[in-house]
Amino acid sequence: MEPQFEELAQRITRDVSAAVSKDVTAAVTKDVTAVVTRDVTAAVTKDVTAVVTRDVTAAVTKTVNSHVTEVVTAAERRLSEQARINAETVRSEARLAAEGYAATLDGINRRLESLETAVTVRLDDHDKVLANHGSRIIELEQKQSPA
Repeated sequence: MEPQFEELAQRITRDVSAAVSKDVTAAVTKDVTAVVTRDVTAAVTKDVTAVVTRDVTAAVTKTVNSHVTEVVTAAERRLSEQARINAETVRSEARLAAEGYAATLDGINRRLESLETAVTVRLDDHDKVLANHGSRIIELEQKQSPA
């Protein structure tokens, strides 16, 4: 080929090569960048999501367990204290009832003793009256019967 055509062919080859290389590089770089970005983003998102989910689940579980433990412990303390107070109240009520029962029995005992004294006095008086009456009847019978 003639030198001037050869030079023109080389220049066209070089210019076309540069333009095509630039366009292909831009297109391929853009597509490759998009694919790599998408794949890396998906992988990183999946890994980060798994790690965050695991860490958040562990933190929430720890917090919930701690809170539940605190609530249960506080409830046990309150219930234990309430049971102790209730037991003291029952003891106090039983003591008061026993004291009232004892006082009632003492009152009944005093009244029975007083009644016994009164009955004893009356029976003694009755015995004396009967003895006196009996002796008077005997005396009258002796006066009325001729001996």
